[in-house]
Amino acid sequence: MNSLIPRTGLAKLSRLRNLERAFALLWGITRWVTLAVVLIAIGSFIDYRVDRYRDTPFSWVRLPIAVIQLVVLSIFAWKWIIRPLIKPKSIISLAHRVEEHYKQFDHRLITAIQLTRPGALTFSMSEQLIAEVALEAEDLSRKTNFNKIADIRQLKWAGALVAVPFLLLAAMILYYGVDLFWVLLQRQALQSAEIPRFNQLENKTARLHPAGDEVIIRYEVTGRISEKAVGHIRVKPDKLPAEEYPLTFESRIDENRTLFIAKVPPATVNFTFRGWVGDGRS
Repeated sequence: MNSLIPRTGLAKLSRLRNLERAFALLWGITRWVTLAVVLIAIGSFIDYRVDRYRDTPFSWVRLPIAVIQLVVLSIFAWKWIIRPLIKPKSIISLAHRVEEHYKQFDHRLITAIQLTRPGALTFSMSEQLIAEVALEAEDLSRKTNFNKIADIRQLKWAGALVAVPFLLLAAMILYYGVDLFWVLLQRQALQSAEIPRFNQLENKTARLHPAGDEVIIRYEVTGRISEKAVGHIRVKPDKLPAEEYPLTFESRIDENRTLFIAKVPPATVNFTFRGWVGDGRS
């Protein structure tokens, strides 16, 4: 019975399956890369915003973000890329589509495949009839281009989506700048790169002040900054709620150094404080 197998039809169906598998793979990779860039963009933005106010905690911000990214990308790598590769469409389902599109087969292709494959139940059937059906299916298969019915929707979707990750990466580079963008990418990989800041703050406040007197908090800000810039400080008195006060321009030391001050009302308890101005923080 092996000589009756519709080899041309099976070969063309196999090529059709491989073609559609390639489309599915391309669509899956495009979606996965887009998802990866989106997750990196979200993680980078969270890291950047948190770092503006404090060192981004590794154990409960950076590490969880990395774990979530890895889990999500692994799940969708399986769903979009690996599973379509190891579980392609069946030859029978593709043969059904061929016969739906090319009416001249009139069920000959599916019948020939089913009756000539190993283990087919043909006990009460005529071998001559099976041979005739297989030969007719072979003849029609040679004259028919199966690839014309390939489902190209996934190819079109991939083409429409392929520019998105590149545009998103370009937007991130424009927003952060090349150097900061590269540092944020390294930090997404849990490397210990420090986020660069244009402004650096150095505390110039005296450590001791008379109780009951107004306190002048003073910072030396390194890096060009506008005299109209307004930052803030957060003051935390012992055993009392924290309060915030504006940090404003006082004087310019030189082109690269400026003094900013904040006035804290009189207090009778010790307190700690932190300051933010420009993109710098103490």
